[in-house]
Amino acid sequence: MKRLLLSVGLSMAWILLGYVALGVQRRVHYGAAFEETKVGESLGATLARFGPPSHVEPHHDTTGYDAGERSVCGQSCWLRVWYEIPFTLGTRSLSVDFDANQHVIDKYQWSSP
Repeated sequence: MKRLLLSVGLSMAWILLGYVALGVQRRVHYGAAFEETKVGESLGATLARFGPPSHVEPHHDTTGYDAGERSVCGQSCWLRVWYEIPFTLGTRSLSVDFDANQHVIDKYQWSSP
């Protein structure tokens, strides 16, 4: 019984360690990808660099905030892709905005304590 508990405990420790390592790796990867992303790059190049986004926000015909719930990709922004940064105190995300031709027009670092 003691060996079983030890095995379960070690397995849980390895799973937790793997989860933390994956989060740290993703955090470093997103930071490097964000720095490398330049205005004018294509959507394909950006997605290849970052990987699949956490969220995709399409164009809306309004500006500012929509009902106070989310930011709005409006005006020249036709698509916004979001990447959530793991293991932050509060919320921290990266977003990249694209125009109608699917080229980067801007990028943002969002944070909230």
